[in-house]
Amino acid sequence: MALANGSLVRVRNTTPVYLVILGQYCHVPSQQTAQNLFGANWGNLVNTITQGTLNSTLQGVSFTSGACLVQGQGSPAQYLYTWGLKFLIAGPPILTTYNFTTPFLMSPQVVEAMPQGFVIAE
Repeated sequence: MALANGSLVRVRNTTPVYLVILGQYCHVPSQQTAQNLFGANWGNLVNTITQGTLNSTLQGVSFTSGACLVQGQGSPAQYLYTWGLKFLIAGPPILTTYNFTTPFLMSPQVVEAMPQGFVIAE
């Protein structure tokens, strides 16, 4: 059974936490990164799974330590910022699917200057 996009999981009796994004599980490297992405109560979102369940999903790249959500002041567009790239979040339903928190507001020029990754649309 593959994990659904937006699943925040850890394998039973282990510490690492993973987010399933675009069909791949990606390691969330620190509590601060988890808080940046999911808010102060991120621990309540984590589901415990078996190693076999994790293994049924493709392994992705670990998020950058300090990964976060960003938004240019005055712009409705919100992005996941990690790996030195911004990834457009395709709208409110995607924010809900991933349980993302409120983004950091930044100067529109700073956000515009960030290199663009793909769109997170599912």
